[in-house]
Amino acid sequence: MQKRFPAIDHWMIGRGLIADPFLPSMIKNDSFEYPKNKLEIFSAFHDTLYEGYSDSLSESTHILLKTHHFWEYFSVIFSNPHKVHKNIKKRKVSGITGKR
Repeated sequence: MQKRFPAIDHWMIGRGLIADPFLPSMIKNDSFEYPKNKLEIFSAFHDTLYEGYSDSLSESTHILLKTHHFWEYFSVIFSNPHKVHKNIKKRKVSGITGKR
């Protein structure tokens, strides 16, 4: 983007950051490559996020509702985002209603 719009020196990535936590690093390094340990890094990021919600919310249903919205964005970094998002939506319903 910088080459295409050289006069712009600041970029707003907004929800792109939520959807892809690797985006700032990729922009900084001018790369489209994900780190080789992408899933390990993402897992640690997710665990930190989950722990933060667990500390402030008492019921698993509340945690599920909060994290579900993040997972709608996170699904795009997987190789089959539609399948991941579909599974997340199923989990939301089963987690809240107790169905499997």
